[in-house]
Amino acid sequence: MGGVVSMNGLAIGLWKKLRVSMVGTLPKAFRHKRLGYIDAYVMYQLLQDSNHWPPADDAPGRWRVIRMLLHVLGSHV
Repeated sequence: MGGVVSMNGLAIGLWKKLRVSMVGTLPKAFRHKRLGYIDAYVMYQLLQDSNHWPPADDAPGRWRVIRMLLHVLGSHV
């Protein structure tokens, strides 16, 4: 999972070329020096077969994903 700002067309193109999916938009999540607050896109690619995933009731697992997303976006949220 990763993120890219909406104005970074080169990065968006690369992610799409690598078959990474855009799964969401964080409105005004990044403060651009010239443009002010702009959107950031959440990108995702499945790296492991879902047969190896933890059980759906694994609440700590869900929090790991949330913490990872916040880490990837850093101070941009």
